[in-house]
Parts: sequence; structure tokens; C-alpha cells
Amino acid sequence: MIGLLTPYNVQNYGTKLQAFAVQELMSVYDDVEIINFRHNLPERVKRKIEKKVMGEYFSDSKCSNKKELDEELKRKRNTAISSIDRKLKIAPKIYGYENLKKKAAEYKAVVCGSDQIWNPVNLPEHIYMLEFVPDMVRRIALSPSFGIPAIPTNLRHTYKKRLSHIEYMSVREKSGCEIVSDLGFKTPCWMLDPTLIMPERKWHDLADESAFHIDEKYIFCYFLGSHSKGRDGAAKLRSLTGYKIVNLPHFKSYVDADENFADHDLYDIAPQDFLSLIRNAQYVCTDSFHGTAFSIIYEKQFMCFERHQASDKASTNDRIYSVLQLIGESGRLIRDVDSIKDLVADNHDFSNAKRVLNSKREEANHFLDNAVKGKRC
Repeated sequence: MIGLLTPYNVQNYGTKLQAFAVQELMSVYDDVEIINFRHNLPERVKRKIEKKVMGEYFSDSKCSNKKELDEELKRKRNTAISSIDRKLKIAPKIYGYENLKKKAAEYKAVVCGSDQIWNPVNLPEHIYMLEFVPDMVRRIALSPSFGIPAIPTNLRHTYKKRLSHIEYMSVREKSGCEIVSDLGFKTPCWMLDPTLIMPERKWHDLADESAFHIDEKYIFCYFLGSHSKGRDGAAKLRSLTGYKIVNLPHFKSYVDADENFADHDLYDIAPQDFLSLIRNAQYVCTDSFHGTAFSIIYEKQFMCFERHQASDKASTNDRIYSVLQLIGESGRLIRDVDSIKDLVADNHDFSNAKRVLNSKREEANHFLDNAVKGKRC
């Protein structure tokens, strides 16, 4: 049995779908289950204290709550997103760190990944660098992300100590390779996100489960940030193409820029519907890493926007920079809305991106084969 440590219990399309991908990738090697850990009361208190001490790194650009969000819409959205949990092999709840350590000893391997589990915001969790896993169990990092381009100086010692527990290490961004190397470790494998490693046919199968259909050509928008540039870009694209804007608003909090921006706002959308919306769109506009990843998978004409300002020390823009650089598509990052007309005129060929992805998938499968079997590269 292989234990999976992935943040599946977050009401976010990308997080849910990457958890599904991690499960599918590792189930090739053995039976798997997602570790369902819960801190006990003293541990929860300790985490709150640590978060307060590290407060400046936990201000990850929450949009300002200028209006109260519709709780019924949020409930429906969360129910829809969680519907995919029936496809996840979730273990019974484990309470307390000591019980987690005992459980870990039962596995052949424990795999942590992916998403931003190594972002400073997750340090108080004390689990995502596998410190609790005994030496007799293989400890594998499956393309986790730091989310940020560099580790704050005051956290370097903590990271160095905790990362030393990882036996087989890969990271999702090129900057993550540099972070790990700079901390004194061997440069890890630069690996794709699990959603990009998983065979594309499985994503088509999952999208086929959706009964959601829009009977006209449309621009699909999925923005997690509050900046107006992405919405302005989508509006520009609408004026150039005549296609309607279909928007999936993010529910972290109210966003001014979403007011009267789209032709259609969607709420009660399951992860399968999310995939179908991307697959069937004429264009995709997003500031989301996984919005970008699935646009690549489905070979869509897509445009990326920066979620954070360049001056924001908590910026996670590097995640999108990295994947676009990897596949040779950095030109899809829109900094000037007027440049959108050039992309509209571009009848794009994804063959080069596909070659890169296929090569990186082979690398990922080789890494996982060695890690699960205990072989050294």
C-alpha cells in the first residue's frame, strides 16, 4: 500500500483534480489511499500560534470582502466541487501526529504532492515534507510546488531541516530546483504537475462525464485573482471575436472586477464540468495554474494573466511562468491587453508543446519507477 499526502480537501478545481491525478499515477504501482490527517486540539492551537508568528507570509492576496457573498451559491459550488471525492480513495481520519507516525509505518511508500504544499503558508502543517515517515518507508516528493521564487531568509533553516527527510525528490517549477539546490541539496528532478503527467485520454474520459453544454461559441474565463487586467483582456477578446464570455467566478471573496463583466456566470459546476468547459471553449482566459494546465492538455487557444503584482512578495506567478517557459509558450502571458489581437490571428500549432510534454512524461514515469522500487537514479 502507498500512502498519498495531497491537499485533496480544498474546495478548488485544480486541487481536486491534481489529487485525482496523483492517485491515478501512483495506483499503477500498488494499492493507494489518500492519508486523511487531522490535527488534535493541542496541535491545532500550536498551528494557530505559528501562523500568527509567520503572519506576513499568510497574507496571500485575499480579495477584499466589500460585499457579503451569497452563502447559498457557495454551498452549491462546494457541493459540486466535492462530488469528485467519490472517485478518491480516502483513508479513515487519523487524529494527532503520533497516530500519523504509526500509520505511516504501515505503508511501502508515502508520496507527497503536488500543488503548493511547500509554500510557506503550509509550514505549520508539519506534514508535507514527510518528517513523520520512518526511515524504512520510502519518502517520495511528486512535483510539489513552493509557489514562490525564493524562500524567505528567516525560513531557510526550517526548510533545510525538513527537506532532508525526502528520499526521492522532484519539484514542479524550475525555481524549485534552484531553491532546493541553494539549500545545499542535490538538484531535484524538474517534473510536470501530475495533471500534465497523467495520460490525456483520462482527462477526456473525465470530461465526457459532464452533461453540461453551451450551445454557442464562447470564451471561458477562470480567474482566481482580483485584478481587472484579465477581465479587460477577455472583454477585448470578445470585441475581436464576437464570442460570449462564460465566467466561473472564484469564491474566495467578492471581486469588483467580476461585476457585469461576463455574459454568463456559472456556479453549480463540478470538476468534470470544469474540464468540459475548457475543452469546448474557443478561447480560455485564466490566471490559474491548473486553468493553464488543462488548456494545454486540451490544446486550446489560451491566454494567461498574472494573478499577483510583481511587487507582491507572496506572488505565485512563477508557477505559470515556469510551465509556459517549459513548453515554449511564454508569449501566451498577456501583459499588454492590446497584444491579444496577435494571438487571435495566430493559428497555433501545439506540436512542439506536445513533444516537450511527452518527453517530460517519460522522465516522470522513470523517476516514479525508480522511487517506488527503491532504485537510485
